[in-house]
Amino acid sequence: MTTLNDSTAKEPVTMEFMAGVGFQPEKTMKDVEKEENFLRERQEEIGVGRRLAYILTTKTKAEMVEMVNKDPDTAMDMLDRVSNILDVYKIIVDVMESAEVRLLSASAAVAEAEQIELEEKL
Repeated sequence: MTTLNDSTAKEPVTMEFMAGVGFQPEKTMKDVEKEENFLRERQEEIGVGRRLAYILTTKTKAEMVEMVNKDPDTAMDMLDRVSNILDVYKIIVDVMESAEVRLLSASAAVAEAEQIELEEKL
């Protein structure tokens, strides 16, 4: 995926830097359709996992310990479900970050070219 490397996160990114970020297509439309179908087919499962994660965030550690002690198999099933859905969201975040970097890079390249053109006219 198109991302900014970790070192750039420590310093502000300039327009010139963004304009210089290069990239090529990462996916074909066939890939996109396949991934979209996967998400669409599992929409309910993803929603249940997301809701479970939200519910778990409302529990205290003591409540969670009690739950695990009471039914460790169910707790492990919940952990698996949350972990699997987390993997799905990580893929989605990667795609969104890649799209963001690509749009910022293209926009910066246009702005930089316009700035150069304007300076040449002056």
